[in-house]
Amino acid sequence: MAVAAMKKIRLIGLRKDGDKILDILARSCSFEPLTVPEVDGARKIMPLENTDKLLSKRAKLSFAIDFLSSQNKNAAEKIKKAKKKKEQTIEYTPYKETSKKEIIGMSDLYDVGAEEYELMSAVRDIEKISTEIGDLNSQIAKLKAKELSYLPYSGLTLKFSEMRDTKRISVIIAQTQSVNQKTSNCLDGHTACVQNYYNKKGMVTVAVCLIEQKPEILSALNDAGFSLCPFADDATADNIIASIQNEIAQLEKYIERKVSDVLSYEKYMFEFKLLYDFYTLELEKDGAEAKCNQTAYTFNMEGWIPEVNCDKIVEKLKKEFGALIIVTETPQKGKDEPPTLLNNPKLIKPFEDVTNLYSSPNYFEFDPNPIMAVFFFIIFGILTADFGYGLILMIGCLAFVKFAKPQGGLKNLLTLFGICGLSTALMGLVFNGIFGYAIFGEGSVLEMLGINTGVKLYWFAMMDEPMKLLALSIAIGIVHITVGYIIKLVALLKEKQFVAAICDAGFMIVIMCGIGCLAFDVLLYAFQTNVLSLSGGALPEATADLLSKIGMYLLLGGIAANFFTAGRGKKIGGYLGAGFNSIYGLVNLISDILSYLRIFGIALASASIAWAFNTFIGVLVDILPIGVNYVAGVVIFIVMHLFNIALGLLGAYVHNARLQFLEFYGKFYTGEGRLFAPLGSKSKYTMIGK
Repeated sequence: MAVAAMKKIRLIGLRKDGDKILDILARSCSFEPLTVPEVDGARKIMPLENTDKLLSKRAKLSFAIDFLSSQNKNAAEKIKKAKKKKEQTIEYTPYKETSKKEIIGMSDLYDVGAEEYELMSAVRDIEKISTEIGDLNSQIAKLKAKELSYLPYSGLTLKFSEMRDTKRISVIIAQTQSVNQKTSNCLDGHTACVQNYYNKKGMVTVAVCLIEQKPEILSALNDAGFSLCPFADDATADNIIASIQNEIAQLEKYIERKVSDVLSYEKYMFEFKLLYDFYTLELEKDGAEAKCNQTAYTFNMEGWIPEVNCDKIVEKLKKEFGALIIVTETPQKGKDEPPTLLNNPKLIKPFEDVTNLYSSPNYFEFDPNPIMAVFFFIIFGILTADFGYGLILMIGCLAFVKFAKPQGGLKNLLTLFGICGLSTALMGLVFNGIFGYAIFGEGSVLEMLGINTGVKLYWFAMMDEPMKLLALSIAIGIVHITVGYIIKLVALLKEKQFVAAICDAGFMIVIMCGIGCLAFDVLLYAFQTNVLSLSGGALPEATADLLSKIGMYLLLGGIAANFFTAGRGKKIGGYLGAGFNSIYGLVNLISDILSYLRIFGIALASASIAWAFNTFIGVLVDILPIGVNYVAGVVIFIVMHLFNIALGLLGAYVHNARLQFLEFYGKFYTGEGRLFAPLGSKSKYTMIGK
C-alpha cells in the first residue's frame, strides 16, 4: 500500500539494435522513456519521415472508423423507422457501439501489424466509397435546390414554354409567398386577364395583357412583392418536380447500395481499432527514439521501470543483446523526478482518483490514499446516512460495474460510490434512518412490521438530536486534522529531518491534543444530553478541571513553542515575523476545524429533505381518491427519493473531497507528482492487459 519503487535504466547499445531493444521495452508495458541529456559527439534521433507516415495512416484509419460508425448508426435508425412503417430497407444487422476499451495482450497489437496491407487496402476502399457517397449526396442537394425553385409554380397546368409572349400579347408569370388581399387583388384596375393558382408555397399569378401594357403590369406585380418566373422549360412545373423526385429516389437507392457496400467492412472494425492503437504505439516509440542520443554506431537511452519488473527486463535484454550496456539506478531525491505508480489493494484503487483530482502523489512522499479512503468512507456515510439509500447505491453501482463493465474513470467513480454505499447503509443503521423513516423505536418501520427489538440498536437520530451530530462533526475534524499532522511528523522523521519534524509537526500535534482535551468534556456532554454547552458537565468536576488544565498547558505550550521555532535560521526581523505569522495561522486552524460543521449541515439537510418528502407524500395519499392515492404515492416516493439520493451523492462527494484536499492534505501533502505512463498506455480503443 505505497508508491511502487522505480528504477532508472540506462542503455548504451549498437545503433542497429535500437529498434529491437525499444520493441522489447514496449512489449514489457513497463518502460517510460526519458529525455537523454545532449552530449558532445552525439545527436538526437529525429524519425520525422516515419512519424509523418504513421500520423497519415492513423488519420486514415480514424476516418474509416468514424465513417463506419456513423453509417452503422444511420443504418440502425433507418431500419428502426422502416420497421415501424413496415417498409423494406437494406438487409443489415447493426452492431452495438461501445465506448469501453477492449482488454488485449501486447502481442495482439503486433499481430495486427502483420495485417496492415490488407486492412489499409480496406481503408482505401472505404475512402473511395465515402467519396462516392459524398458526390451522390452533393447531386441530391443540387436536385433538391432545383426542386425547391420549381415548387412555387406547382399547380400550373400549362408548360412553361407555352406561356410566352407573342407579337402583340404578353404572358407574365409571377409568384409570391405572401398570400393576402393585397397580393390577390394587386392587378385590379389593370387591363389584363389574370388567373391565380394557390399551393403550399404561396400563390402564382398568370397575367395576359397587350405588349404595350406589360410595363405597368410588371410594376404593379413588383410593388406587391412578386418574383417573375425565370423558367421556359417545355414541361409543367409538376412534371419537372416529379422528374427531379424520381432522380433523387434513384440516387438514394444507389446510396443505399453504397452504404451496404461500406457496411460490409464492419467485420474489420475491431482490427481497424487494433491497428490504430498499433500506430499509436509506434508513434510512442518514435517519441521515445527522439529522446535518445545516437552516434554513427551507438545509441544511448534512458527511462523508468518499476523495480518489481526491472530484473526480468534486464535479464531478457542481456540475453538478446550481448553488446548492450545496462545500468540501473535508484532514484535520488532532489536529482531525479520519477513517475508515480501506486500499488494499492482493489478497495483503495477507486479512491486514488479523488487524490488525483487534487494532485498525484510525489514519488518521494507517503501515499495518503489508504488513510484518506478510511476518512472519506466514514464521512461519506455520515453525509448520506440512510440504510435504504445505501443499499440502492451499493447494489446499483456495483451491479452496473459488474454487468455493464465500464472502464477508466467511470468505473472507478461508480466503484467508489458502491463502496461508499456500504458506509451510507451502515450509518443509516447507526443514525436510525431508512428512506427518511425510523428503523427502530416507536413508530418505526420495524414496529409497523410487528418486530419489537426491545433494545435500542442505534446511536441517535439526526433529526431528533442534532447537537450530537454537531459534536460528532467537530470531533471528526479534530481527529482528521491531527492525523494529518502525525503523517507529516512520520514523513519528516523518515527523511531524518528531526528538527523540522518536532517544530513543524510535533508542536502542532501538541496544539491539537490541547484543543482535544479542552473540547472533550464539551463534546461528551453533547453526546450524552444533546446540548452543546461550553461548560461541559459529562465528567466529574475534578476530572474535567484536570483535563482542562492539561489542555490549556498543551495549547499554550504548543503555541509558545511554535512561536519561537517558526522563524528558526532567520534574522531577528524574519524570526519575529515568522513567529507572529504562526500565531495568526492558528486562527486558520480553528477555521479548519469549524469547516467540518459542513458534515452537520449537509447530513441534517439530507435527512430533513427525506422527512419533508415523506410528509408531503403522506398528505397526498390522504387527500387523493383511494386506489389513485397509493399509485401516485409510490411513484412520487420513488422520484423524490431518487432526487434526494442524487443530491446527497453530489454533496457528499464534493464536500467530502474538499475536506480531504484542504483540511487534511493541507497539513502534510506535497503532491505535484506525475503518474507512470509506460509505452503503450496512450491507446484509444484498447487496453493492454497483463
